[in-house]
Amino acid sequence: MRARRDLLARVAVVGLTATAAGAELPAEASREVREKLRAEQARQFARLEDEVRGLADDAGRYLATFAGPARTLIGDYLFVQLGVILSERPRSEQCAQVLELAGQMATVLGGPRWRFWIRLNAWLTLTQTLAQLKAPEEPVAKLLSGN
Repeated sequence: MRARRDLLARVAVVGLTATAAGAELPAEASREVREKLRAEQARQFARLEDEVRGLADDAGRYLATFAGPARTLIGDYLFVQLGVILSERPRSEQCAQVLELAGQMATVLGGPRWRFWIRLNAWLTLTQTLAQLKAPEEPVAKLLSGN
């Protein structure tokens, strides 16, 4: 149970960090403010990379807690997310994709227990998103397969 809560907390951090790193800069901001915001986004993106790598590094701890389809889903999530971060996609696209995955995983792990359908829908959506990212023509799939 502790590993599940820890994983959920780390997924939330990934989502929040991806939001900060991928936010659009306000057009009306002065040049000085825009430079500061770009520097902060770069810092947040470095933090995002570290968080995603850390989750992949700790995969054994999380996977040992789950069994069956849940183990497969979590393993796919951890390593596909890493593939997104390691891909050559633009930073904004990486942030958006990681945010989408984190939101779906957070609902699967922490959605209301009494609202089974919400969690099931998130599970199915996450499974579909991961399958799309693992498709042979996807850059993430090529990265994960080593080609």
